[in-house]
Amino acid sequence: MRKLTREEAEAMPVRPDAKTSWFRGVFFGMQVGDIVLIEAHEWKQQRAPITVIKSMPGVNGRTWDCKLIVGRKGWIVERLK
Repeated sequence: MRKLTREEAEAMPVRPDAKTSWFRGVFFGMQVGDIVLIEAHEWKQQRAPITVIKSMPGVNGRTWDCKLIVGRKGWIVERLK
């Protein structure tokens, strides 16, 4: 455990409630133009991140671009709209 500055705390994605997965909190917390790296060891789902995003309820016009890193080392996800 360590003490955080306000800037560090505000930069970290948080889950709105216990029923929400960490990646839903990250994806729905992204602003247009934000880009995140999801490393393969962090992703425990069978389906790729873009498949999970598209199947989540509440997308409402939001769009993301998801690119697979060479060697299947992770994904780069960008919020487009």
